[in-house]
Amino acid sequence: MNNVIEYMERFTERYYVFSRETWYSFHLGGRYVERKTYTIQAIERATSILRVLLSNPGGLSLDELSLRTGLHRATTYRILMNLVQEGFVERDHSTTYKLGPLCIQLGGASLRGLSWKDIAEPIMNEITEQTQESVYLWVRNRWEVVCIASSPSPHAIQHYGYVGQTFPLCAGESGRLIMAYLSEEEAQSCLTDGLSTLPRFPGTITEEDALLKDLEGIRKKGYCVSKMEVSHDGVGISAPIKDYRGSIIAAISLVGPANRITDDCLPGLISLVTDGARRISALLGSM
Repeated sequence: MNNVIEYMERFTERYYVFSRETWYSFHLGGRYVERKTYTIQAIERATSILRVLLSNPGGLSLDELSLRTGLHRATTYRILMNLVQEGFVERDHSTTYKLGPLCIQLGGASLRGLSWKDIAEPIMNEITEQTQESVYLWVRNRWEVVCIASSPSPHAIQHYGYVGQTFPLCAGESGRLIMAYLSEEEAQSCLTDGLSTLPRFPGTITEEDALLKDLEGIRKKGYCVSKMEVSHDGVGISAPIKDYRGSIIAAISLVGPANRITDDCLPGLISLVTDGARRISALLGSM
């Protein structure tokens, strides 16, 4: 430690040196005081720049980054050059700075360590606790949706679903929601293969024109409500889950009997489901 102090005495500015588990603040003359936090200013400044870029995927100029981080323009530039060199940030020809490919690689590595269940289940359980209704997570498998996680209602009378359950893509709240974001060619293939084999319930949409109009409405609203489409008394609400590219990769749904999920309840339940979907999407890197 004495050697470090002797070295630092040559300078007139404050420096920070890490020794074992303690940070020390050095001043001219060799005096030092113990710091209680492990802070490296350069890393703090770099992460502040990355956080600002995370909230602005279209990119920002040097001046905008300097203003939003509160850092001096020259300091911002020096840090950016290091981040660009290491791949955390990329700079285009218009001098706009964006998050770079290494950030995507790091995010992907983090996500690979988590399963769908790890990411979605806590939020699904929250919604079930608030509403006392069943909540499910669905993904597409060709012209069907498959349940990959569930949070069952505590009610004795409930919508019964299970992991591994499937429904046609063109029926029910989650299937139609995912179908709404397919390409026109894929949606048409789904209609060709699926409409004729749909199970018939009071709310099942069986006409192609009516279904296409409904899909358009789903895209505009950003959610889907289904009433008695795949059962005699079930009502479901579904919202999309997006990945870091903004692609729809899954759907979360809340389902219960029509005598509990009434029209008066729908606005509040829709808000809970769409908010839950946004939170799961954010954990998957969606902006």
